[in-house]
Amino acid sequence: MLWRQLGVRNLISKQVTRLVFTGHSLAGGAACLGTYVVSGRMKQAGSPWAAVADKVDVRTVAFSAPGAIIQDVSKSDDATKAFVADVSSRCVNLIAWMDIVPRVTTDLDFMDAYLEDTLPALAKDAVGRPLPKLLYWLLDARGKIDSMYDKGKDSEPVQALLAVGKTLMHGCPLILWEDDASEPVLIQDHLGPTDDKAYLEAYKYKKLKKGEDPVQRVLYEHSLTYQGLSYNKQ
Repeated sequence: MLWRQLGVRNLISKQVTRLVFTGHSLAGGAACLGTYVVSGRMKQAGSPWAAVADKVDVRTVAFSAPGAIIQDVSKSDDATKAFVADVSSRCVNLIAWMDIVPRVTTDLDFMDAYLEDTLPALAKDAVGRPLPKLLYWLLDARGKIDSMYDKGKDSEPVQALLAVGKTLMHGCPLILWEDDASEPVLIQDHLGPTDDKAYLEAYKYKKLKKGEDPVQRVLYEHSLTYQGLSYNKQ
């Protein structure tokens, strides 16, 4: 508690007016959560953050962050909906179309197609080259990826993950690039399949081309936003 109080005091003493959380991949997910947590604390009586609620603007700029940030609030009370809408308006996640990490637990059709298309090749090369840490977690690649593939996408671990994913979604708008030469598109997350290009789930998985290396594609897609792709354009 002391370090939190000191942190808030530093914000006050240095007259900080904007606090921006940022990160890539898992760190991007933590950044999104940071804005939600701090924004909630600002509304909590007795919290050190309440002292700067009307003085500090809290935002997130995330890069290739996973989507398991919040649960669907469409059936929640008005106060919860308003809180999520407010925080979401101050956050953004920059992603690449074919990057699997932002789809984890939020786009089940994309995950299903991805696993079916790439898992055989990844199983053969699981320990040969580095992959995003979240992908290792998804596939349990270090030692168990082969057994998971043998059991198939209907195996208990995969189905358990997908069941959780039915209630989780990105807690902010998304800026999506098809590749490093394309123009960005502003979209939202959506629970369930859709063909509406205003939503992430409309950007379907593209199967590997003949001879295409799935590991290289994973690394390329996940690194597209690593240096902040949005800042390459006006």
